[in-house]
Amino acid sequence: MDTREKPADSGQPKQFLVKCNGCSFERTTAGREEVTQIGNDHRRETGHELVALEVPPSIGSS
Repeated sequence: MDTREKPADSGQPKQFLVKCNGCSFERTTAGREEVTQIGNDHRRETGHELVALEVPPSIGSS
């Protein structure tokens, strides 16, 4: 899997929806580093794994 971040067309950081399948945790955030930190913290606290989905710019800006 290619995890390298590609430059955003608009110069804005990419937006992600971070969700947990094991509980009701859900949050939006910008940037892969923040997603990783949230995932590590949640895993340490609950033992649950998170899923991060990139939010298309048209949805994130509405």
